[in-house]
Amino acid sequence: MQMPVQRVFISEAGRVGVGTYAPHDPTTADIADLVGSVDLSKVSEFGDEGDPRAWSWSGAVFAASRGLLEMIEILKVKREFLYLLLTLTQEKNVKVSRFPLISLDETIVAHTNFAEFRKFLQEPENEALLDRMVIIQVPYTLDYKEEARIYRKLCSSTQAFREVHLDPHALHVASVFAVLSRLGEAEERDADNVKKVRLYAGEDVEGVAPGDAAKMRAKNPDEGLAGVSPRFVINALSNAIIQSEAKSLTTMDVLIAIKDAIESDVRIDGKKKRKWVDFLVAVRKDFYNRWVKEDVHKALFVSFEQEAQQLLDKYLDEVEATLDNRTLRDPITSEERKPDERFLRSVEEKIRISESGKLSFRQEVVRKAMGAYKRGEKFTLDSHAPLHDAVEQYLFESRRDVLRLVSSAARPDDETRQKISVVEKRLVDEYAYDPHSAREALNYVTTLLAQE
Repeated sequence: MQMPVQRVFISEAGRVGVGTYAPHDPTTADIADLVGSVDLSKVSEFGDEGDPRAWSWSGAVFAASRGLLEMIEILKVKREFLYLLLTLTQEKNVKVSRFPLISLDETIVAHTNFAEFRKFLQEPENEALLDRMVIIQVPYTLDYKEEARIYRKLCSSTQAFREVHLDPHALHVASVFAVLSRLGEAEERDADNVKKVRLYAGEDVEGVAPGDAAKMRAKNPDEGLAGVSPRFVINALSNAIIQSEAKSLTTMDVLIAIKDAIESDVRIDGKKKRKWVDFLVAVRKDFYNRWVKEDVHKALFVSFEQEAQQLLDKYLDEVEATLDNRTLRDPITSEERKPDERFLRSVEEKIRISESGKLSFRQEVVRKAMGAYKRGEKFTLDSHAPLHDAVEQYLFESRRDVLRLVSSAARPDDETRQKISVVEKRLVDEYAYDPHSAREALNYVTTLLAQE
């Protein structure tokens, strides 16, 4: 026995298995977009508007039969359109004029914004529709790295953004600000939310276990349902591009653009404006300052990675000797000596490890180093984020005078000018800056050093 088989490809463009409806002008909106209408060209052929052959079955609900119907911004459609969904969702059929009930089996996915949905919930006449809905709240992302990817995608699709260079931290500072605006109120102090941002991005945070991120999210289920949208940030960046004479936007340009957008937005009340501007200050202080100093430092010292790893190895040797209560052999004099406690504390103090907390911190470092050794891996800076920060700050502190000399000379001689040129070139070649943003980064770090 042979049976004819038709191969079907699900396609929204071909209106096979996927139907889409988007709201438009209410005065011209017609339910025919959903259920079809009379095909006047065939009425004369078949003689009756009630003949199924004279009906155009091109509505979205028929295209989605045995498939998926998407209702874009469902609460913006005319109310009569929603009534159609009552029988479609419950009895799986629709009523079309001049025809009996037509059976349809499909999944309806509808979406709307949270403000309109709150209003919809408060209207008693919507009870029948609400009973037929499975409500899924989709918050904004709270991972600033993923948020930056959204901005990057939106920027890549616009010609104006493709013609402008963004420095490597521009989108990340904007995304950190956006995430801060979406978090719940910190219970103790503002720094808690800064830690949250890093924790939600999968970064190691001192004093907080990685598994605590899920507990924090569960404790604050409404986080991400309010705050800055990606469109707000992209609009601010667009205004910055329009006002910029250079085909380059630095991180500071982005922060200033967002601040201007906040202050000029009439939808935001004064209290929230001040709060969001404070977030921008926190982003610059707790994120950008650290990122840009690391970039300039690494660009200035070619052997930075090697020196940092050597310093890490030295710290690990000193810690192991301290915990084992044994001596070390001096590599130069070959004499036995006690572990260098002053060196250990000078590194640990960079990340504010207290005297009472140093033992637990050192034990944690050794435990992670042993874990890496058992897995056959090398213990590197990336193996322990807090120690990574401590080592970088230690090296940065030790080279502060050199950096200040190179980056702050008002009238540099030929040698200093050559050093500045080399640093700028490395920032451009290896750290995704352009010449303009590289110079701005050096000037900014100079300002930071002058303030310390």
